Amino acid sequence: MDFIKKIFNNYTEGKRRDEEMARVQGEAVRALERGEIFPRAKERIDREMALGKNFFSSDLSVREYLLCREAGFQTIGQVMGSCFYNISLFGLVGRTFGLRQSEYNHDKYLSSGGSLQNHTGELVQITEAQLKARQTAVDRMLMEAHAMGAHGVIGVRVKSSHFNWATRMTEFTAMGTAIRLPNYTGKGVFTSDLHGQEFWQLYNAGYLPRELAFGVCSYYIKCDPETRQIIDPTLVDFMKGRSRQNQEIGLFTQGFYDARTLAMERLTSNAMAVSADGLVSMSFSYDMQTVEYMSMNKTFHDPVVHFVATGTSISKIPDHDKPIEKPKLCLSLRGGEWFKFEKDDFLSDAFGADDDIEFDDDDDSVSID
Repeated sequence: MDFIKKIFNNYTEGKRRDEEMARVQGEAVRALERGEIFPRAKERIDREMALGKNFFSSDLSVREYLLCREAGFQTIGQVMGSCFYNISLFGLVGRTFGLRQSEYNHDKYLSSGGSLQNHTGELVQITEAQLKARQTAVDRMLMEAHAMGAHGVIGVRVKSSHFNWATRMTEFTAMGTAIRLPNYTGKGVFTSDLHGQEFWQLYNAGYLPRELAFGVCSYYIKCDPETRQIIDPTLVDFMKGRSRQNQEIGLFTQGFYDARTLAMERLTSNAMAVSADGLVSMSFSYDMQTVEYMSMNKTFHDPVVHFVATGTSISKIPDHDKPIEKPKLCLSLRGGEWFKFEKDDFLSDAFGADDDIEFDDDDDSVSID
């Protein structure tokens, strides 16, 4: 009897957990549809806010946190936003396969039919989906920061998974540290991939981040017959010497440049849309994938390049002119006999009579102001 009762209790408990999980998932989906913060994320934020101003969480290093504190910034907490995105291939199938054709080989290969295998150009559907997923992740991170009463998010890192052709799914996660600034008069919550020390230097110089800027491009490169003779030669091609020499694959180079140009144009347009003065901390990354297909009983491989350009758009703070401190030159005197300094007139001759030269006996270094 006890055994049957135990089975019944386990069944009841399991059913209760399943119902609770379904309820939580339903609330999360409804919150997504309304454009709100996830309920569990809101509970976490409420718990941290209830602890008061003396508690915070961040991914800043000790030095970065102390610099932020010295400048009067208040570190509030770590924020995050995620987005899983399914990329429909329905719009990619057909005459254009969602391609924005390249001018490089438009006239030469346009007449060959009109499928994925017949055009070099941008995969517009994939580009737009990745940009939308990335922006959605950042927007959800900003919602958490706004709920904390933050003025901005620094040290933002956007991580992504590789686009999977089998599942047609991509994932983006944005993470950063929410902060408050003294006497902040800006509108909205700014975002920046600058870390604490870089942000401190930028703010002291009279500049403020506006937002993260993105430029994305997914580009398909259709191999032409000349390129195939180089990368996948037949016996006839090899005997004729077409693939026996070092040579540039011009089609791949041009396709990479086209993808980079489109990503850079979108990055710049993103910054100009918020009236930024410029971009800092720019970075570029790319991922190469191979599309395999059959034609005339032969297997071919065409590359797809996913190019991503990111940066932080910045603007000058009105009435915040402050001279930039002259950087110090530090030379390490450790690790070898080949580079020695003596405390004589050589240093003054090398760096100027007006420079202030300091020796640190603790770490064997010299600092020149």
